[in-house]
Amino acid sequence: MLFRSVGGSTTDQRYIDNNNTWDQVLRDKLKNVGKDVVIVNAGVDGQSTFGHIKNLDIWFPKIKGLRPKYILYYVGINDFYKEANNVYDTMVLDKGLKQMIKSSFVYYLARTVKSNFKARFRKINHGAIKFNAMEVTHKPLNDPSHYSNIMKARLAAYQKRLEVLIYKTREMGAEPIFVTQPRMVAWTQDGVFVGIKNEFPYDDIVYNGLDLFFMNKVLNQTTIQIAKQYQCDYIDLESELVFEFKDFYDFVHHTPSGSYKIGHYLFNKLKDIF
Repeated sequence: MLFRSVGGSTTDQRYIDNNNTWDQVLRDKLKNVGKDVVIVNAGVDGQSTFGHIKNLDIWFPKIKGLRPKYILYYVGINDFYKEANNVYDTMVLDKGLKQMIKSSFVYYLARTVKSNFKARFRKINHGAIKFNAMEVTHKPLNDPSHYSNIMKARLAAYQKRLEVLIYKTREMGAEPIFVTQPRMVAWTQDGVFVGIKNEFPYDDIVYNGLDLFFMNKVLNQTTIQIAKQYQCDYIDLESELVFEFKDFYDFVHHTPSGSYKIGHYLFNKLKDIF
């Protein structure tokens, strides 16, 4: 049976040794119990549901004999700010002069610097973080009852993209499985739930780590809501799996110990489905 995992950098896991990625852990554990499952990692660093839809339209149909029974979508984090596809979601098959220029080293270098600057500004890039040294707060900057309204427009658009993913996945004869994503931006410290004090912009408001933790839950609940509505399997990893500082090297990306936890957890959730 063919199983495909789709997502952004947390699925791609380019800074983790191939033997330690969560999909490899899942593959090994399934093999150990006699489950004949071929797992193909289709994660693309930085990609959101905009790009995942293009995968189904442009990339996957060009792979001869591709007939996955399930496609696991580990999604959400890269859609938090998204209103349109960006460079990570763009796929070009035929390169003209303009695209050749865009493929040049100079253009790539300039684009990388610009993208890294934006990512650092929003604290969503790869980079080692010392969580114990971070300044924290026990107060969010916004009223928690307002999160859904603050995120309303983006959540509505995200829902529609999830619906498209479900339709296109089933159109190719596969079933989607959605998995929610965690962020290490809040934790319990000395018996008090705290979040990073750093402030970030979101349209006309500013939020901190506590706000982001709960806003991420709102996004994940949207994923679950759509999965339920369309009778898809879903796994609420973000709510069910407990992580420690050692499991993350930054706010969203995992160390080998974090990847192992995810792979082991998914094995226990998926073995019966398989």
